[in-house]
Amino acid sequence: TQLDTYVVGNGFAMIENDRVSVLTDSAIDTDNIDEAAVEDACRRAEKALSEKSTDLDPAEVERLESVVRFAVAQLTVKKKR
Repeated sequence: TQLDTYVVGNGFAMIENDRVSVLTDSAIDTDNIDEAAVEDACRRAEKALSEKSTDLDPAEVERLESVVRFAVAQLTVKKKR
């Protein structure tokens, strides 16, 4: 039996018997995570948040925070594998 592992963003999961359905805004197979690219994206988002936090509209702040959360989740899962 093959086990597929994904990192998912915000969303919902429904589990029925042996079937899992996921509705999410982003997902990536852990085998496809590029740690260097993820770390770079996280640094850029954190920098944008720290430098322009007063100039950003709330939607952009949420988007950047979401990038950071998804990056941290990817790195955490990838390093455990």
